[in-house]
Amino acid sequence: MQVSSCFWKLGKETGSWPKIELNPKPLPPMLQRRLTPLGQRALEMLYNCSSLPNSEQIPWVVSCRHGDMHRMVNLLSSLAKNEPLSPVDFSLSVHNAIIGAFSILTKNKKPHTALSGAELSLEMGLLEAFALQKEKKGTVGYIYYDMPLPQQYKGKIKNDCSEVCLAFLLSDKECLELSSEVLYLSYETTEANMLTKKSCDFYCLLEFLKDDTEKYELRVPGGYLLLQRVCK
Repeated sequence: MQVSSCFWKLGKETGSWPKIELNPKPLPPMLQRRLTPLGQRALEMLYNCSSLPNSEQIPWVVSCRHGDMHRMVNLLSSLAKNEPLSPVDFSLSVHNAIIGAFSILTKNKKPHTALSGAELSLEMGLLEAFALQKEKKGTVGYIYYDMPLPQQYKGKIKNDCSEVCLAFLLSDKECLELSSEVLYLSYETTEANMLTKKSCDFYCLLEFLKDDTEKYELRVPGGYLLLQRVCK
């Protein structure tokens, strides 16, 4: 299958493949106030993708290792103090809260899947999206986002990630005409366990998307996902 487009946000850096100018809709002020910075970045990326032709009503796969943990800390702190729970924090603390809010806003009735794959959350989410596109045959969206855990978890859980957000649109159709190359995604099985490291290097993945490297592999149990660049 093909990656018809890709968008990313790493800290303050934003980018896309192929490089295109976007005019996404602004977030509704009421929803923007309710969302944490993690949710705002994810929703911004979802809007970027849905602004492209034929990408408004599509199924989505969402992956995040810990979810919106800042909300969970607020809820747990309130419980520890015997204080009432915040209705906003409670309703938006579930793993599919962000994509659920986006689906309501855009009236998207297509299914969405929210998952966590521990240190392999990025790879396992992409594998799920790959399988879904193979089944549905149409365009499928995939978004991964993460951010450092709150201070209370420092030293207890290894999660040295940056504030990242990455979105793919997977399709069988040709990528945007603005690009002089095609980006293919495939899955290869292996007999031996090739999972030599627990997760991909997000910075290396972004470098692949930015430069002219031919291939990039994302290891998953039982095989690997292969991103391959082909010039038209």
